[in-house]
Amino acid sequence: MSRFDPKTLCAAAGLAVAVATPAAAQDWEYGLKPYFWAPGIDATYTFGGNPPTGGDSSFWDKFEGAFLLQGYARNGEWSLLGEFNYLKLGETYLPSVPVLTTDIGLDGYMVSGGVGRQLHRDQDSFVELYGGLRYWDVEMTALNPAFGWAQVDKAWVDPFVGLRGHFELRPGLMLVGRADIGGFGVGSKFQADLQGALSWAVGDTTKLELGYRHLAVDFEDTTVFADIALSGPYFALDFRF
Repeated sequence: MSRFDPKTLCAAAGLAVAVATPAAAQDWEYGLKPYFWAPGIDATYTFGGNPPTGGDSSFWDKFEGAFLLQGYARNGEWSLLGEFNYLKLGETYLPSVPVLTTDIGLDGYMVSGGVGRQLHRDQDSFVELYGGLRYWDVEMTALNPAFGWAQVDKAWVDPFVGLRGHFELRPGLMLVGRADIGGFGVGSKFQADLQGALSWAVGDTTKLELGYRHLAVDFEDTTVFADIALSGPYFALDFRF
């Protein structure tokens, strides 16, 4: 797969530094959240000489490897947000016409960075507006007995904007959520990321989070069409320091 574009990283870093400067006199708070996500997948691919392939299946039908990590840094009303997702998936597409049976694979990662500013805060509850850039690097493969082997590697950058919030239900129990949309024809035609979860404090600096996430992207150019949606529960540990 292609390497991460350094221009994207520099742009995101420069934006983060610029907006964080006004809050530099306060103390920083940091968080790191590794998590396990088990999405069901609904996808349609068209590329190379193979016929359109796709369908929907559970995470366990396709899973081959994954690494997922979120992080943040907060200073006053400002925050810096980051995420790294790697997924490797594979399955056999079995249509009603046997000659169209195709082994397909999806191997890719997503890196995002953004800046947020709180719109409202009440003790441990807050609502925040955020935006940033999301980099996608996706390798798709297809092997069909009649049409042969095809492979395509695509990388693009999407801007995104959204809202996120934490709402205290009772001491030690929070309802957390975020929703953003992006793409806007800059990289992909459209992308959306929705998350909701319950978060329990299991220590002074650790929280357990159980939730649900939906991530979708619709990418199209002259050589490939990919409409991918991943939806399912996740489990996370939120470490703060």
